[in-house]
Amino acid sequence: MKDHYDLLILNNCPAFYKINLYNEIAKHRKIFVVFIGYYDQVVIDKDFQENIKFPYKMLNEKQLNQRNILESFFALRKIVKAFSFEKIIYGGYVDPEFILNSFLTPQKKNILQCESAGETKLSGPRFYIKKIVLSRYSQALASGKMHEIVLRKMGFREKVIVTKGVGLADKPVRETFVERHNEFKFLYVGRIIELKNLRNLIAVFNENGLPLTIAGNGTLETELKAISKNNITWLGFVDNKDLDAIYKKHHVFILPSFSEPWGLVVEEALYRNCALVLSDRIGSLNELLLDPETGVSFDPENRQDLQQAIDQVVKNFSVYSKNAADFNFVEKDEHQISAYSTEIFKK
Repeated sequence: MKDHYDLLILNNCPAFYKINLYNEIAKHRKIFVVFIGYYDQVVIDKDFQENIKFPYKMLNEKQLNQRNILESFFALRKIVKAFSFEKIIYGGYVDPEFILNSFLTPQKKNILQCESAGETKLSGPRFYIKKIVLSRYSQALASGKMHEIVLRKMGFREKVIVTKGVGLADKPVRETFVERHNEFKFLYVGRIIELKNLRNLIAVFNENGLPLTIAGNGTLETELKAISKNNITWLGFVDNKDLDAIYKKHHVFILPSFSEPWGLVVEEALYRNCALVLSDRIGSLNELLLDPETGVSFDPENRQDLQQAIDQVVKNFSVYSKNAADFNFVEKDEHQISAYSTEIFKK
């Protein structure tokens, strides 16, 4: 007789925040997790194996773009055939291995995990192919309201559960809120690439002279450093364990991305009581800024709109930072865990 699991969870790589989430789900359900490989654009702890508290399999001990997709697919199929599963959660509708498996598994078992909030084309061949792929899922786990809207626009009519997250961030002991009255310090944490819209960010801070710290590395680092004025501090790559102290030294977290599926760094900053200034294309915008009123959003294409958002968050900082401190992370995390461990099993 085959070993039976409540959940088979398929994801592309063992990001620390996914491992944290799966560890919590494993306390409530018998799960087996499959990771395709590694991805250099996602934070993966070197000792991640030591933190895993559930059975899992790495299909490839290499970067995702170096794998043999056909070999990877057959390795996945071997696992699917070796065990029985009540439900299968697919981490997106992009990886070929997952798409192929969804057509070889009963639709009632298949659940889509949707973390993409950037679908804009609602016509053309790619759109209709995605609609066909979506027809293979009986439910969807949408990270936020923005993701649910995308699914509905693409014609998904099945049950959608909003999870309010993409995983669980590491959370040290949260400090008691203390109102800050000293000079406002702004912080950006992330990759230094075109998608993050740092050219506009730097242009605005070059003009307003406010203190901005940039933590991260990437292909545009040298170029953007060269055009930055003295009020902008560059930290380069910062290890995840060292970010806590950096967040706590700043008042406002700013994320100007042209597109962001969720923005785990937003959660990390909010947890440290930072007020937020976010592009209106951030996947977590509703859940982490608009609903709890923790900051101001702006159009990432418009520098004047960004400056107005900065002015507004400075003017009303005491309100936004207090709302950030009052944000209930325990309730949010419990909601996310329940979505995976309870809600998807309801008829």
